[in-house]
Amino acid sequence: MAIYRLILGNKNYSSWSLRAWLMLKFAGAEFTETTVLFGRPDMKENLRHLSPTGLVPVLEHGGLVIPDSIAIADAMYAPVVARFHTYGVVVDATARAYMDAVWNHPAMAEAWALAAEEPRIPEYER
Repeated sequence: MAIYRLILGNKNYSSWSLRAWLMLKFAGAEFTETTVLFGRPDMKENLRHLSPTGLVPVLEHGGLVIPDSIAIADAMYAPVVARFHTYGVVVDATARAYMDAVWNHPAMAEAWALAAEEPRIPEYER
């Protein structure tokens, strides 16, 4: 049985959720996921029931509710690495080594694969 519950947004749009998800993966923590799908008419209503701030991510552990990715743990540069990778930003050798280490981490590869499975939201693709 999972000890933690992570409430997150779509993996292909929520970099804040990515930070919390990656840190739980890096830590090897057992957790379940509840995804609040962006772009749906019931999104705000769902968030009100799941998050004291109306935002994602939220980490639950026992009776404790932590509604902030930085309070959960920060993997600040993972979304930057993803964007640099997507847009083909040219960087020096030191930055490239760091980016490759993040990009090639099994948890990052898993996050990217899961995000690719999620439906696209046209308004978010602009």
